[in-house]
Amino acid sequence: MRGFVYILSNPSLEGFIKIGKSETDPMKRAAQLSNASNMPTPFRVEYFAFVENFDAAEKAVHQSLDFYRPNKNREFFRCSVGTAVIAVQLEAYEGRLYEESPAASKSSQSRNRGFICISDMPGTEPRLKIFQSKADPGGKVDETYSSKVPDFPGIPPPAGLEYYALVENFDEMEADVHLKLDAHRVSKNKNLFRCPVEVAINAVHQTAGIVYGKILFEEITAEKRRKLKEEQKRQEEENRKAREEKERKELERERYAVGRKVANYEEKFETYLKRIRYQEVILSSHNQFDILLLNYESATGQRADWYVSKWSFILFFILMAWIEDFHIIIINTPINEIVRLLLIFPITIFDLAPIFIRFFLYYLAIVLPLGFVIARCIDPIVNNRLKKYKDAVGITFAELYLRD
Repeated sequence: MRGFVYILSNPSLEGFIKIGKSETDPMKRAAQLSNASNMPTPFRVEYFAFVENFDAAEKAVHQSLDFYRPNKNREFFRCSVGTAVIAVQLEAYEGRLYEESPAASKSSQSRNRGFICISDMPGTEPRLKIFQSKADPGGKVDETYSSKVPDFPGIPPPAGLEYYALVENFDEMEADVHLKLDAHRVSKNKNLFRCPVEVAINAVHQTAGIVYGKILFEEITAEKRRKLKEEQKRQEEENRKAREEKERKELERERYAVGRKVANYEEKFETYLKRIRYQEVILSSHNQFDILLLNYESATGQRADWYVSKWSFILFFILMAWIEDFHIIIINTPINEIVRLLLIFPITIFDLAPIFIRFFLYYLAIVLPLGFVIARCIDPIVNNRLKKYKDAVGITFAELYLRD
């Protein structure tokens, strides 16, 4: 709810100030603290601000001045009054309704501040109740209130409250307003009046301006309720548009995902039909060499095994016989001894190894490298040979070997 954030000083606490909050006039709060404490000198109000959400404003000010706070459990700060005033003005900028520095005037320290309220009483006849209040009658903060929303009208006022004003010397002022509107009084024993709200507000203005000084803050709550209703409608419309925009984007993403899936399936099916058509064209040509190349080309991923596995064992035994002959030739050939040893050493290791080790070494040293080299040499030849069939079907080399 609305209330006061104040800054107090005390000559007995030189260098320290107190920053607190109060629902009622800060002058009364300073007097209470002076009477309740053991200070030899009274507290003095240096500055106060009437703000929308005084609980949140006080916490924000305390956090901003935390560096100057010796004890986190007390509201005393070792800083100047000017630093504290700037902190209050910055933290409560959006919700600050009125501010004053009463320390500059002795008469201001003695004024009794409070609220003059005008409320519309329920019933068949229009009746107004004009009363005083020490605390703000303008409503309490609920979960929808946020001072950070631009142009937010403020805290919703209670139903029936038509007008209220923060004034000086409010208790005497209430009696004079009643006297000014005595002709409209329903009963002498009750503060009920039968008159338009404008007449009652005009009486408050005249009494405050002529007799008791200025009105510090005032608000016509009917206008505020209208603004709140418009703001609520605007926010509801923005939320509805944001919700519709989010649903539209989600629907577009779903449609795009479904479209991509369908397109992928169609593309894969079209590629599959091209492959079948490509094989049919080559087989219908009755060219045995092209059919052999097709079988070779179809063995993608296993080509090395395809063209070397048939000859692996034969090449292995031929290699073993050739190594033995080569061993004899090296021994009988007149060459440098170092060269002879370099040639004989790997052959000797190969001869002394068991048969499975020999085959393993043979596979690693000859079969795999040979298969890799042959594949790199044969693939371009096969592709060029079968290119006419690929062009006839309209399939590319990449599509032909695309894995699903």
